[in-house]
Amino acid sequence: MPFDPREYVFPSMKMLEYMPKEAGVNRVLGNFGGEMAASFQLLFTEGYDAVYQKRYGEFMSSVRDGFLGQPERSVVQFPKSGLFAEQTLQLLGVKYYIHKKSDARYGWVYPFWKLPQYVPVWSDEYFEVYRNDKALPRAFLASSYQIATEDQKILDTLHDQTFDARNTVVLEEKPGIEPMAGDGKADITRYTPNEILIKTSSAAPKLLFLSDVYDKGWKATIDGSSALIYRADYDFRAMGVPAGEHIIRMTYWPQSFALGLWLAAVGLVALCILVFIIRI
Repeated sequence: MPFDPREYVFPSMKMLEYMPKEAGVNRVLGNFGGEMAASFQLLFTEGYDAVYQKRYGEFMSSVRDGFLGQPERSVVQFPKSGLFAEQTLQLLGVKYYIHKKSDARYGWVYPFWKLPQYVPVWSDEYFEVYRNDKALPRAFLASSYQIATEDQKILDTLHDQTFDARNTVVLEEKPGIEPMAGDGKADITRYTPNEILIKTSSAAPKLLFLSDVYDKGWKATIDGSSALIYRADYDFRAMGVPAGEHIIRMTYWPQSFALGLWLAAVGLVALCILVFIIRI
């Protein structure tokens, strides 16, 4: 399916015209597969036959009961009936829920109707869209952090009902910049699979949190100068940001890809030399 033209797989629907514009960089949840999300540039938390990191699968597994578990082999499913489902949706910036009216209130549907923060914003004869007014921004500035290095301890902290995920991040090492209280904001100005630009403004040093999966292949700069990305909240990203106005740029360029390009170039040169020798 992913290789077929979109119009051959998905019929024209009003909802699929509305959601990409409305959601923007915010995440979306619904009873749909990752193939639809990819085709219409919707940011989902799950997918079938998805290529995903083990830690992300572990994090999703912990939403059920709070304990570190094994992720599923070929699918990432959000535990809609998990004990910590709503906390996790808020942390990941899942701002919209797409509800198929034919699903009614069956067990596989996330029980949004029980939570007053889910506000209806759009509907037609087939779908309803609800906005979660408690969802955190995809990128925000935090004023404090906690250090935890054991996986279960990190999850225990995140799933604690008293944990303030909006102002505190869980790190596995001490950051180079010590965050402080004070006003601040972060705005995502560009978001693509391989590049993210974030504009920050703050009266004090902060920790920038981005609810995207951490990977060593991601590199970052602050105003053009190299900066560290820390693994935060089990498998997401954080950076120390000085006070003032700054432009943060994250780019994906893993060493394995660079090595692959180098080996391919060497192989091509060797092949050309071999062909030349054979012709002589």
